[in-house]
Amino acid sequence: MPDAAGDRLLDLVGAIRSAKSGTAGMYAALAERMPSVEASLAVRRLADEETDHASRLALLPGSGNVTVRKAAIAPGCGLNDEDWPSALMAAFALDQAATAALVAIARLGNGSLAEVAAWMVDEEKAHQSFAIAAFRAVADRDAESSRRLATEMLVARDWVKRVFPRHATLVELASLGLLPSEAARVHDSFLASLGDRVQEALGVLGD
Repeated sequence: MPDAAGDRLLDLVGAIRSAKSGTAGMYAALAERMPSVEASLAVRRLADEETDHASRLALLPGSGNVTVRKAAIAPGCGLNDEDWPSALMAAFALDQAATAALVAIARLGNGSLAEVAAWMVDEEKAHQSFAIAAFRAVADRDAESSRRLATEMLVARDWVKRVFPRHATLVELASLGLLPSEAARVHDSFLASLGDRVQEALGVLGD
């Protein structure tokens, strides 16, 4: 297998590290704006876990030589004047885009990269539970806010596609035999299912 092909997989790992570092920063900023001490502490844990994930990816063989880009945080995506639900939506979108890529990598089934990816995917279940519960609480309190968040979910999705593109990379890596043939499909399926869960929490699924 050409070294250049293997480097493409390491580049994806580096992009995931960048996304996780960016997510950690977004969660850390968000923690200052949560409506309760308990929620603030929970978001700080999310930030710490994202930082830990990025560090663990850096320890994988060959990953130390990969340049990690500073994650681009666009105006209006969680670090400016939005209220906390909007900021959480943006951070969660980037967080789970990285998770979707890890779901695809975990399909390798063995080796240190697949094992670390599978472990992180499992850890992310707590992130999903927290965010979905928070969105449901917003919907229970204010239907107008839940509809606005549903729209912002689509905006955040498009923003993440710009700052963390990965679908074409997954297709390419599968064609090179570096990832399973279904890598892009499982990535897409994961995000579609998660999107349905968020929409259900917001009370807009099927609207």
